[in-house]
Amino acid sequence: PNLQEYSVFVQDEWRPRRDLTLNLGLRYDLMKTDAPPVRNPDAQLAAADIDTSRLDADTNNWGPRLGVAWSPADGRFAVRGGWGLFYGRTPSIMLGTAHSNNGINIVSLTFTGDAVPTYPGSFSQIPSLGTAARPNIFYIDKDFANSRLMQANTAVEWQFQRYTSVTVTYLFVDGADLPRSIDRNLGTASTRTFTLAGSNTTFPYHFYGPDRPFANFTRVIGFEASAESRYHGLTLELTRRLANHLPYRAAYTLGKVEATVPDATAVVPGNA
Repeated sequence: PNLQEYSVFVQDEWRPRRDLTLNLGLRYDLMKTDAPPVRNPDAQLAAADIDTSRLDADTNNWGPRLGVAWSPADGRFAVRGGWGLFYGRTPSIMLGTAHSNNGINIVSLTFTGDAVPTYPGSFSQIPSLGTAARPNIFYIDKDFANSRLMQANTAVEWQFQRYTSVTVTYLFVDGADLPRSIDRNLGTASTRTFTLAGSNTTFPYHFYGPDRPFANFTRVIGFEASAESRYHGLTLELTRRLANHLPYRAAYTLGKVEATVPDATAVVPGNA
């Protein structure tokens, strides 16, 4: 779909003291994508406030930035830190899928027996002998927004020899409003118990019943900005400058990330 992106930022650097530098900034991002042109008129969709032609622009993407650097007079020790809000782009494959897969633009038909079309026949209209399948549809949630990342880091650097320094850096990234696709046409959840053949071992199997809330569709998949993530990382880095200004660097990072399954490119129903 047609897409327009606008970004603007202001930035300033201030040195209140000889050994202290502050970087201040503010950025604004706006991503405007054409809304899907077709609304599926299904009454059950309307009752659930699902509109396949909805796509509202996220207009509050203000990203402040702050950076701090402090180094004593001898220059052998330095502390740096930063904080900022960042906004991500929504992949066009997600928005484009909602444009076309609304249950109207794309129709699936099953032909059997003599009704099967033969090559090289062509049709000026949809053949009447095919059996229409219940379609999968995609829509964009009314509260959809661009991804937001809050990132903060701090680093301590120490030059303990003339050409050698060590740096310890901590990085924290908190992700919110991350995109993912969720099927909102699931029946009542139930559990069955199976017994492993040749043994007494049993295990539960969770499944959803056939009582889907939207009877005219198989899957009703909403693109939602509801996933979250959180990252912690600690990096230890050793840097040494050799003769002729050639450096070498060794680093080790210990990181941990937790997320609630963001999947901005999961646009094929049933594809693992």
